[in-house]
Amino acid sequence: WIQAGEDLKYLNDHYFYQGERSIPKIRSDLNGLYKKTRVQTSDIRYEYHGNPKEAIQSISVSLSITGSYQMIKRFLFEIENLERFLYADKIIFENIERGSEKVRLGLSLSVYYAK
Repeated sequence: WIQAGEDLKYLNDHYFYQGERSIPKIRSDLNGLYKKTRVQTSDIRYEYHGNPKEAIQSISVSLSITGSYQMIKRFLFEIENLERFLYADKIIFENIERGSEKVRLGLSLSVYYAK
């Protein structure tokens, strides 16, 4: 049980964003990913979930991103490699511009933070 407690503390400390004050950090991390991968974003919406009595809260982020296939592939790769509980839940191809080779995706992301 001691090891299980240590494992839970490690998960909490390293993978969850911490507290409601982490919301600006979540937004900052996402903005950093947009800039790093050079994807264009639009229609960004944040929806906050959870029961105030629960220790773990979640945020859904819905947005559209536009970029080349390689830019979008890198953006999704960066999401997968974050050491935080931030996941791509849904990916919808909205448009493929054949002449410019740009792709527009609709994304639904989930982010979790500990209170």
